[in-house]
Amino acid sequence: MNKLMTQFAAIITLTALLFSLSGCSKSKDPLDDLAKANESTWISEDAAYTDLIAEITDYCSSHNVKGSFMIANDEQVIYAAGMNSKDINGDTVTPYTTYRIASLTKQFTAACILQQVEKGELSLDDTLQPFFPDYPYAVDITIYDLLHMRSGIADYVNESSVFFGNATDEELDMIFSDKITEETILEYLYEAELIFTPGSKMQYSNTNYFLLALILEQVSGSSYDDYMQKNIFNVCDMENTTCLGDDDLTSIPDNGIDYTMQQTSTIGSKGSGDINSSVIDMLKWNRALMGQKLLNSEMLELMFDTEDYYGCGWVQLQDDNYYHTGSSLGYESVNALLRGNQESNLYVVLLFPSRNNEYNVDSLLKICMDYLQ
Repeated sequence: MNKLMTQFAAIITLTALLFSLSGCSKSKDPLDDLAKANESTWISEDAAYTDLIAEITDYCSSHNVKGSFMIANDEQVIYAAGMNSKDINGDTVTPYTTYRIASLTKQFTAACILQQVEKGELSLDDTLQPFFPDYPYAVDITIYDLLHMRSGIADYVNESSVFFGNATDEELDMIFSDKITEETILEYLYEAELIFTPGSKMQYSNTNYFLLALILEQVSGSSYDDYMQKNIFNVCDMENTTCLGDDDLTSIPDNGIDYTMQQTSTIGSKGSGDINSSVIDMLKWNRALMGQKLLNSEMLELMFDTEDYYGCGWVQLQDDNYYHTGSSLGYESVNALLRGNQESNLYVVLLFPSRNNEYNVDSLLKICMDYLQ
C-alpha cells in the first residue's frame, strides 16, 4: 500500500469512529445548528470557519453563483445556500432543492458493485463473460476495467457515432429519449469494435457504468432502482433522492431547456447519470460512505484507488483530494472530498443549472483547498 493510501486508510478509520460516536438520527436536520444569514443561506457560527465563509460568500456574490451549495465536514455544516435560481414553484432554491446529479451517479453505482465484491458475490478480476456471453470481447474486460474506465469500450453518449456505428441520425437521437431499450444498446455493443486494448489506459466512458448497473441486477437479483433505494438511499436516509423516472421531476426548471423534455426517463443514463438528489442528501451520502455505513475499509480504499487518474466514481484532484463532476441536459454537479493537511474530511457539493454561469467551479474548490493547507 502506498503512502497516500496508508494515510487515507487512517482517515477512513477516524471518520468511521466519529460517525459512530455522533450517531445517525433521522430526526436531526443538518441545518438545525446553523445561523441563517438570509432567507436562503445558512452559516456556521464556529469561529474556525469565519474566514472561509467570508471568502466563499464574497466569491458567490461577485460571480453570481447559481444553484444549491454546501460545505460541511463530518461534525457540522459550515455553509449551505440556494442562490440565484428558482424552483418549480417559483421560490428561491434551497439546500433541499433536488437536481439531476448526472455523472455523480457513478459514485453510487460503484459503491453498489463494491458491496457485491465485499459480499463475495463478485471479484474485481471477474470478466464480463458470465454476464454478457454474446459479447465478443467479454473475456478480455474485467469488472475492474469497467470501474476504472479502462475497458476500451466507446462512450455511447459522447462517442455515439463510434459506438452506434452505422446507425441513422434518428437512432442516435434515441440515446437521449425513453425509446431506446437495454437490448438495443447491447446489440450495438456486441457489434462495436474496442477503441483500445482493455487495461492499457484510461478513457472516460458512460457505457462502462451502464454495464455495471446491468451486472448489479444479475448478481443481486434486484432491479437497479430497487437495489439503489434499499441499499444506498434508505441506509443514508436520503429522503429526496431517487433514480430518475417519468414521475420523478427535479425541482428546478430555470436552466433554459424545456422542462418536460429533460425529465423523461432515459434507459441510456442508467448507472451512469440517472439519479436526482439535493446537496443535503449528498452530504448524507458522503458522511455515510466515509463512515463505513456502506462499505468496509478495504472496499473504501479500493473506491479511492485512482489508477491513471480515475478511481471508482472518484477522480483524484490533487494529493489527498477527490471529486467528480456531472453534466446532463441543463444540469451540472460537483461532489468533492477534500483533506489537505487536515485529519478530517471537508465535503463540497454544488448542484446548479448549467446555463449563464459566471464562475469557475475549480475556483470555488481552490478556496476550500487553500483553507485546508
